[in-house]
Amino acid sequence: MSDLTENKTETKCPVCDLTNTNQGNLKISFDQNTGLYDCERCGKFKTSGDIAPLLEQEPYCSKRHLITGYIREKTEINNIITISPDNIQHIIDSAQPDTDDPLELLDRLLWLLYKNEKTENQRFSMQDYPVIYAKSKDDICRCFTIGRELEYLNVSQSIMSGVFTYSFKAEAWKRIKELKEKSINSKQIFVALAFVDDIKNGYMEGIRPLEKETGYNFKCLAFEPHNENIPLKIITEIRKSGLLVADLTYNKQNVYFEAGYAKGLGIPVIWTCRDSDSGNIHSDVSQYHILKWKDYNDLKENLKVRIEYERPLKK
Repeated sequence: MSDLTENKTETKCPVCDLTNTNQGNLKISFDQNTGLYDCERCGKFKTSGDIAPLLEQEPYCSKRHLITGYIREKTEINNIITISPDNIQHIIDSAQPDTDDPLELLDRLLWLLYKNEKTENQRFSMQDYPVIYAKSKDDICRCFTIGRELEYLNVSQSIMSGVFTYSFKAEAWKRIKELKEKSINSKQIFVALAFVDDIKNGYMEGIRPLEKETGYNFKCLAFEPHNENIPLKIITEIRKSGLLVADLTYNKQNVYFEAGYAKGLGIPVIWTCRDSDSGNIHSDVSQYHILKWKDYNDLKENLKVRIEYERPLKK
């Protein structure tokens, strides 16, 4: 028999307040052995310390949907995070920017639907609003309504189940193309790497010189002054970039996160790693082509070829 105890009255999600008694069609369960919450709205996560009282107070109370969205985003890539009083602000800063703009939310929804498109008629539950960092299912309803009015989507809805059945129209494909080109046309390449001296030297000698040869600007926060919110700065700069270079030397978690965030936005990622460190690469990325380099010149020459393949040289 499973040790996973489904909520009847006592178990409540500490992030979104979901219980089986207040949302009968959604479930929240908690495994006392592993400390794992499995919330059908947020996703899977663990906690360290008592976060519930903090989330009842500002500034966190009004940002719960960003935490929910972040957990859901991580759950989608099988990354179970632990939430504690010490990292709540970091999670909020790492989430997608808060917005009430229905057109921006619609763009997020279109991009998500595009990435998940498999058949002609797709289904989307309004209860899945956290996946676009929306505040409520009403935001999803508004997105589908606007999407239909703008001739992006054919939409039908089952009122009882709260599920939208949809398909893309021609205008949706045009908008997806615009969203792609917005990223592709960026002249910035974000570089994620270990903040270690020899890798910093590798950036200065093997990567930075490619600015002149490729016509792109490289952004590496290892060389930025640390007088501002660095997690928020990382998210902002990645969103402004058309390509991300992720160097896995030293196997740093921040590099995996930054690369995963970029891929979630549809930004291409070039994976690199010093050959002597390649045995430590996580199996999660083993399916990707990883450019292995022996020295800084080797990195420079091979990376130039990969950049030119992903992004033709600018005239």
